[in-house]
Amino acid sequence: MKELIEIDKVCVEENDIKFKINYSNKYKKDNFFKEINYKLLTSIILVVIAASFISIGINCYVQYVDGNKINDQMNEFEEIINDAQTELNIDDNESDIDIIDIDDTTKKKTNIYSAYYTNYEQVFEKLKTKNGDTVGWLQVNNTKINHPVVQAKTNSYYLNRDFNKWHNTMGWIFMDYRNNPVNLSRNTIIYGHNIKAGLMFGTIKNIYKESWYTKTSNQYITFNTPTRNMKWRIFSIYRIDTTDDYLKINFKNNDDYMNFVNALKSRSIYDFGFDIDPNSKILTLSTCNTNTTRSVVHAVLVEDNDSSVPQIENPPIETTTTTTTTTTVANPE
Repeated sequence: MKELIEIDKVCVEENDIKFKINYSNKYKKDNFFKEINYKLLTSIILVVIAASFISIGINCYVQYVDGNKINDQMNEFEEIINDAQTELNIDDNESDIDIIDIDDTTKKKTNIYSAYYTNYEQVFEKLKTKNGDTVGWLQVNNTKINHPVVQAKTNSYYLNRDFNKWHNTMGWIFMDYRNNPVNLSRNTIIYGHNIKAGLMFGTIKNIYKESWYTKTSNQYITFNTPTRNMKWRIFSIYRIDTTDDYLKINFKNNDDYMNFVNALKSRSIYDFGFDIDPNSKILTLSTCNTNTTRSVVHAVLVEDNDSSVPQIENPPIETTTTTTTTTTVANPE
């Protein structure tokens, strides 16, 4: 049998014999729709796969372009900040001084500059020429959160626009439209996208690390406006299923407000041990954690300086040819 098969193969090859299967009309009729459905299903699957790859490629390209736009704007802001840095005789090794702990006289190092060495009046003057919606500047220690804050007439405007009001999938850091940026509400709310690349509120995840939130110097947030230089202390951090109950602005009375604050404190993953009274004002940072959860940070106002020029620790001695003047400014703490 095996020998016959081998002979048949040789015969087919030598004589270039080709076989063709002809289906009967009845078979074709009975299997017509099956054949069509199979080919259609195969085509649909291939189209979906191709569309998915194209969509992923487009999204990656858009995020790359939008990220570059954000980085370019941040570089511009860095130049504005550098120009507004108060010229002090500070040793290079101490140029990155962090806020001093209330109960500690030791200077802490950080990877960002101290907000107390910046003339924010000059900063806001320049920022407002670029975007009149500018209402503040937010800085959180040992994160990349170091941005000007804007405010629009709706909370959706800056979800997909950058500081220059160009369309951008990464959006910008913005204040709730219901808040008063001059006379602060009891609860001032600031939003931003949680970008994986670390832009906007993308590094807020650092706050939930024990090594971060147990360090006292990290518990202070700088949020300044054109008329006020303010320091805030964190009293609650948590992640929660999507809800708007922490986004309350107005309160019926002091009891209503304190019930609200106590509810926020009870959610915290860490007890910061900081008391809040009915006269306190709080700052809320809100961003997405997942599609169904939110990351939230609450801080209470602990220092409010209405002076347009920030207080400076250990200012230099000003000397002229005729007189020597020593300028003393209160310690920012």
